[in-house]
Amino acid sequence: MNRPSVLTGILAVLCCFDRSLASSGDQSYVRSFVEESITWSCKRECKYRCMWKTVEAFSRDNLSIPQFYGKWPFIRLFGIQEPASSGFSFLNFLAQLIFCLTSWLFSTLFHAHDMAITEALDYFGALAFILASIVTMQARVFFKYQLLRHACTVFLVGFFVNHVRYMSFVKFDYGYNMMVAVFFGEFARTVQVCRLYHDLDNASSSLLNPILFLIR
Repeated sequence: MNRPSVLTGILAVLCCFDRSLASSGDQSYVRSFVEESITWSCKRECKYRCMWKTVEAFSRDNLSIPQFYGKWPFIRLFGIQEPASSGFSFLNFLAQLIFCLTSWLFSTLFHAHDMAITEALDYFGALAFILASIVTMQARVFFKYQLLRHACTVFLVGFFVNHVRYMSFVKFDYGYNMMVAVFFGEFARTVQVCRLYHDLDNASSSLLNPILFLIR
């Protein structure tokens, strides 16, 4: 049994039950307040139910579970289609927000009053922001490899601590600090561009590719 036939069969069965065997009252889908607020439509509800019917069919046949519309199947919670992914994305947003605001605050203080402490905070804050961006980015790239994600995070934190130690107690080397910041900044940008092109290659519609590239 191939995947297209399974999907087609499930859709046909659901259509039959919804339109032929059910009463007129059962055919109408009543949305909750949360679903109304996030514009959850009857069509999207049908897609969601079909997805889980498909998952059940593939599980019974011992087939690997496919992705649906580019996503793995997750149970909706309070109208949220991917609760865990949404939660982690929000945490990433908070981390980026905190590091970004802190970095620019240190930069403002340094340019307002040039002192040894404000200079150090400006330089270290900028590098911390770049490294934090890499940490959140690699969590998306290596989301299936937990050990690798943790190893990358430990390495970057250790490198930052050692960098601060060297700059603070050995030599405040402007050239070295600039080289480190540029290297990690270009590394982050290169990985991000590669990931975007990979996502675009997997997009189902070539017409949407330019739009996806611009909004990401």
